[in-house]
Amino acid sequence: MKATIGLLIHAGREKSGYRSLQDLWAPESSPIFRSVMSPNRMRDILRFRRFDNKVTRSHRQSQDKFAAFRDVWSMFIQQLPKFSSPGSDITVDEQLVAFRGR
Repeated sequence: MKATIGLLIHAGREKSGYRSLQDLWAPESSPIFRSVMSPNRMRDILRFRRFDNKVTRSHRQSQDKFAAFRDVWSMFIQQLPKFSSPGSDITVDEQLVAFRGR
C-alpha cells in the first residue's frame, strides 16, 4: 500500500496525473514505476482499495462529501509536520503570468 501511495505521489510530482497507467509504465517514462510494481498490480490495488466502512458511509456522506477518505486524509495531515519544518528563511514566490500586449 505504501508503494502504491508513493507511486501516486511521484506521478503527481512528475505532472503525470493525466496519463494512463500503461503510459506511466512505458519504456520512455520514469523507470521508478517499472522497478516498484507491475501495471496490473497497480491497477488491481487501485480498483479494490477501500478506506471506509461501507455500512456507515451513507450516513457520513450526508454530512461530509469527503467521508470515504476523510480518516486517511486526517492521518496524512497529522504526519506532515514530521517531514516538513520550514525555517526562518522561507519565502513565498510570485507567479509570472504570460502576457502578450503592449
